[in-house]
Amino acid sequence: MILSLAVLALNGCTKRASDLILAEIGPERLTVRDYERMLMKNNGSWEAAKSISMEEKEKFLNLVVKFRLKLLEAYQRGLDKDPEILKEMEQYKASLAANFLLDREVVKPGLRQLYKRRKEEVRASHILHRLSAAPTPEDTLDAWQKAVKLIKLAQRGEDFANLADEYSDDYATRQNGGDVYYFTAGFMVPAFEDACYHIQPGEIFPNPVRTQDGYHVIKVTDRKPNRGQIRASHIMIRLEGPTASPEDTLRAYNAIRALQDSLRVGRDFGVLATDHSEDQQSALQGGDLGFFERRRAVQPFDEAAFLLKVGEVSDIVRTPFGYHLIKVTGEKPVPSYREMKETLRDLYQNSRYTYDYERFLDEYKRSVGFQYYDDVLDTLLGRVDSTKLFQSESWDQDISSSDRQKVIFSFRTETANLDSVIEIMKKDPEFQKLELKRENIHNALERIAERLLFRYRTRNIEAEFPEFKRTLKEYEEGVLLYKSEQQEVWSKISTSDSLLQDYFEKHRERYKLPDRVNFSEIYIMGDSIFAHELLDSLRAGVDFGDLATRYTQRPRMKAKKGEWGFQPVEQNDLTREAARMEVGEMSPVLKFEGGYSIIKVTGREQARLKTYDEALPELTGDYHEDVSSFLEGEWIKALRKEFKVTLRSENLKATFAEPPRGQEE
Repeated sequence: MILSLAVLALNGCTKRASDLILAEIGPERLTVRDYERMLMKNNGSWEAAKSISMEEKEKFLNLVVKFRLKLLEAYQRGLDKDPEILKEMEQYKASLAANFLLDREVVKPGLRQLYKRRKEEVRASHILHRLSAAPTPEDTLDAWQKAVKLIKLAQRGEDFANLADEYSDDYATRQNGGDVYYFTAGFMVPAFEDACYHIQPGEIFPNPVRTQDGYHVIKVTDRKPNRGQIRASHIMIRLEGPTASPEDTLRAYNAIRALQDSLRVGRDFGVLATDHSEDQQSALQGGDLGFFERRRAVQPFDEAAFLLKVGEVSDIVRTPFGYHLIKVTGEKPVPSYREMKETLRDLYQNSRYTYDYERFLDEYKRSVGFQYYDDVLDTLLGRVDSTKLFQSESWDQDISSSDRQKVIFSFRTETANLDSVIEIMKKDPEFQKLELKRENIHNALERIAERLLFRYRTRNIEAEFPEFKRTLKEYEEGVLLYKSEQQEVWSKISTSDSLLQDYFEKHRERYKLPDRVNFSEIYIMGDSIFAHELLDSLRAGVDFGDLATRYTQRPRMKAKKGEWGFQPVEQNDLTREAARMEVGEMSPVLKFEGGYSIIKVTGREQARLKTYDEALPELTGDYHEDVSSFLEGEWIKALRKEFKVTLRSENLKATFAEPPRGQEE
């Protein structure tokens, strides 16, 4: 018992691997957790960072030490109090805070909901009462009342398909009883999708659903797990849709029936597809169509295929293209959230983000009691010339001092008067090119209100979200590092012709030209006959440069008479061919870059050292890199003297020993 207690006590006191110290840099301690977070950010993910070699980890540790040394000096010198940096940080914080909040309260929950819904598929029917793009209040009320009446009829047991056939304005689905077929999240407009995922099969959504098309009455007819993707092959006998004659229809049906009989006696599906399918593209692959999701094929084909298990063959299926036999050969379940995350983000941005953002903003406005004063807007509109732009001078000169003090919107303890929003409108680049029309002014006020709402919501964001504080700190450190390096390295690099000449003489061997060849070319895109006709003309004595100017299909080479100039002999197939030729020699027609080339060699040059002028472009870059590397090295030496550094590289073995905290699935 005493031994057990001792072991427990020892385990309780054991330091977590993530708390071990990797380096002491002046007064700072770099823990394994700190190092892991930085390495993950540098490599993109936990898995990528974990997999790098110990040598690479040691190199990164040295980079981190240099980084922290530079920051220690920057803070010691008070750069974080520099007015210019403080102004930049304030601007960045406002932008970052809004994006951080939206990511946390809109995007991340939206992605999770999208993924959860995509693990299920829904089948629904609807009845649409269509509205114009700009309906009158009377039209809107009439459509809503009609939709309410139909909901009551359907809830009392009236046949939904019959109601859709009689009343729906969606002519694409009314003949199918309003059926919109199976779908999963991201396929339908958000309001329609939300309604469908809130009810069970057989239920009718209790309220009319408004979309850009009008009001919908919605009934869900099925919900089931999303199978993901299936892989299918098919054999098709083509039929020209509804215009096919009875004789053609019978011929096609008998042909597919005969193939079905062949399958039943054991013939290979792929061989039959190759030999008999009239879908020529898939027949070349034994009928294989690859993997596909729901709704990627026409509905009769799709519905039959997704009912099959792997290895099963369908009965005969009729589609607008003809008759089919379908075999499912594989399936892929819905990937994990982690695997789908980037795809989900793109889908969410395109299908739901705007809708969710507007709902978030509306909900926040309600929670803070946001109030908009239309009478003050009317005052503003009555005093401005709507033909002028926001950037026009003195467009607000007719607005009185008393009117300027009127509150145009308010929430909680915050208010914005007319004068304050006018000043923003006059200065903000977002509005400058717009005319002072009611719609533009109203939209500008909405944007200004959004900014003030976000500023209010994020006023204590650093205390509310530690990760935001950390992100802000990282940005500040980046700004300080840039400022320090400007002062300690880049501003100290002097460049002159004499310094570059001296550097060139010391490093002359670095700057070499390889074996090179010069030639002219006539290039013809995809027409070998014309290329051979041009070659005959050249052999008959026509000037190469004249033909290149007239006929080469490289536009920028016409003025140069097709001349490439000196090129390294190993640059491409054309230069390698030119290198095998004599000066003055002309090639046959050569296939090159999807077309045909004729070349004539005009010069060659053996490998040699570059002259100063030839080396100057890369020489300047190398000089700056070498000098900056030297200055940084001297700077780091001085910092190591000022701030004691102790490395504990042996603790690198403990990195990534524990699972990451707070990682998403």
